[in-house]
Amino acid sequence: MLKLTKDQIAKKTKLLTRMEAAKNDLQASFDEANAFVEETRDTMQSFFDEKSENWQEGDKGQQYQDWINSWESIIIEDIDGIEEFENLPDSPE
Repeated sequence: MLKLTKDQIAKKTKLLTRMEAAKNDLQASFDEANAFVEETRDTMQSFFDEKSENWQEGDKGQQYQDWINSWESIIIEDIDGIEEFENLPDSPE
């Protein structure tokens, strides 16, 4: 084979178009997830900051701070970030 056939070129083009659309959808999902993480983390931090110093330094406060910290390091940039996002805890442990 010296070059792709017209059918192969058409299929390649069709697949590329689908992959570009999927890439754009995936990037939009990453952006939305990152915004969600940031908003949620800010809400958590505000809740924590409104509590008394005694509560913050107690066991519940420390558990809550650990929960906030687990959300601090998440930035979803690629497919590997999906698992990190999935594993974010839903509550302090």
